Amino acid sequence: MQAKDNLPKVLPKKLSDYLTKVKADSFADVVTNNDSSLVRLKKDFGEKQIQTLVVGMINEINGFYNVSNRMSAVQMAETAKIVVEEFYPLTVSDLKLFTKYAKMGTFGECFRMDGSVIMRWLTEIGRASCRE
Repeated sequence: MQAKDNLPKVLPKKLSDYLTKVKADSFADVVTNNDSSLVRLKKDFGEKQIQTLVVGMINEINGFYNVSNRMSAVQMAETAKIVVEEFYPLTVSDLKLFTKYAKMGTFGECFRMDGSVIMRWLTEIGRASCRE
């Protein structure tokens, strides 16, 4: 029996609208956007809502790749929880750019999809943004 992820299935309208407005096509966008970090958003909307936001982005990447073993809802929820805890300085712009780069194959070929892949990619984009 698989455990439930216990996350909301829909983001609050205010948070959803915020996501829609943020443009992040390049590192320059990330710098100029000056949007809120995950830790700030967690204070404003609550931890579960921010985890749901991150799950949505992970799910987008998970569905994009044609790999035989995709992440389950529980794996995505656990990964999102770690992302919110460990990558809390990231902004929505960072995550949107991360999602774009992951789909573009910027981090290399993807032969499997799991939490460790997501963590490695997030670490790589953090390093790349420091170089920009």
